[in-house]
Amino acid sequence: MLVACILVLPTGGGKILTAVRFLCTEALSDGYKVLWLAHTHHLLEQAFESLELEVKLIQNKQQLSVRVVSGTKGHFTPAYINQSAENQERNAFIAKTYADNQARYGKTIIFADRWFQCEQLRGFLEEQKKGIRVGTIYSHIDADPGSADARNKRNRDENAKVLDAFRNDQLDVLINVRMLTEGTDVPKLNTVFLTRQTRSEILLTQMVGRALRGPKFGGTDKAYIVSFIDNWQNSILWAISELVVTPIIESDPLPVDIERVAIQLISIDLVRQLVRQMDSGVNINSAPFLTFMPIGRYRVELETPIDESRNTVVQRLVMVFENEKDSYKRLIEYLKTIKLDEFVEANVFFNNQQQRMQEWQRQFFDNVEKHIGSDLLANLFHITQHIAQNDGEAPNWFGFEQRNEHNRPESIIINAPVEEHKN
Repeated sequence: MLVACILVLPTGGGKILTAVRFLCTEALSDGYKVLWLAHTHHLLEQAFESLELEVKLIQNKQQLSVRVVSGTKGHFTPAYINQSAENQERNAFIAKTYADNQARYGKTIIFADRWFQCEQLRGFLEEQKKGIRVGTIYSHIDADPGSADARNKRNRDENAKVLDAFRNDQLDVLINVRMLTEGTDVPKLNTVFLTRQTRSEILLTQMVGRALRGPKFGGTDKAYIVSFIDNWQNSILWAISELVVTPIIESDPLPVDIERVAIQLISIDLVRQLVRQMDSGVNINSAPFLTFMPIGRYRVELETPIDESRNTVVQRLVMVFENEKDSYKRLIEYLKTIKLDEFVEANVFFNNQQQRMQEWQRQFFDNVEKHIGSDLLANLFHITQHIAQNDGEAPNWFGFEQRNEHNRPESIIINAPVEEHKN
């Protein structure tokens, strides 16, 4: 009888698959229950997927019950999200809540999980009360390409028209999926309905902030945040829960959290070379001047650890130059389609993911002759963290519209040393 064992395999050798196959042919076939422990949600998902492949090896069992329990921040399985989005009773209750309180809630944004939930909510709202003007905004439709739903997929122009109608008070309610968390101006908003599932502090803050602009910034003097909480209420860290009023003793120093910025070392030889080139009067730029000016930037927001028990949200700017714009776009679209569970936690470190960043650099930036600016691998890492921690949301893009106005005329570029003339 096997009491205990240690499985030792090299990285990539298939430890999870080997262990799952053993469990299926031995322990599970013999009627034992199995508790699988892992230190990241990503490894739990791998174990679950391997079990799906090997479950046919289990004998003497007609049914197998499996549950993945994870403490990973931001983790909701797609099946759970779909189940919540398709729940007609829940959606009807959401619609009734607004219809019964329309006079109080007024102009409202509803954040939903799926495109079909948007349409279902719109239908319920229109059924609940005549005269409620409802619009929907979404982009992705995961439907059969030949179906009517796919043919009726929203495009950017249609979404823009709906948003303009909401801004101009032609709609009472705007329902959206991942479109209005940040970067869109919606003034005079009275209420936000939180119906989507998220455990991201960043995303939650962005949604709630829609209604908290205040009169001085085009908002209202009173706002309502209506949260439809299912079984995840203990997983949301509301900002107000951290506001504890305590007396301050003058002799006690106030704690100050200082963001630690990674030091980037530069070779002294490179500095000396730059000084010699600048002193020589030779044009050290081998390309047109605008090549060295970014065309815009991505603003990423991510959680990083302050110490062992606390995290903080920081913003970073990723400058993008003309020769890399398409590469960044392709990378971001790719990241939105894959699982990034290992990047959700605030304590993920660049050194542990450097090899993966190098793979993505070769995959998406291999055609870029020369990288300009800060560390490219660090930029890829920060963008990946942002998307992972913001439920698949791409970072906001800010283009430098006046960039061309700052071009340097070719006539003032010095291409040769200036000779000294002695009288």
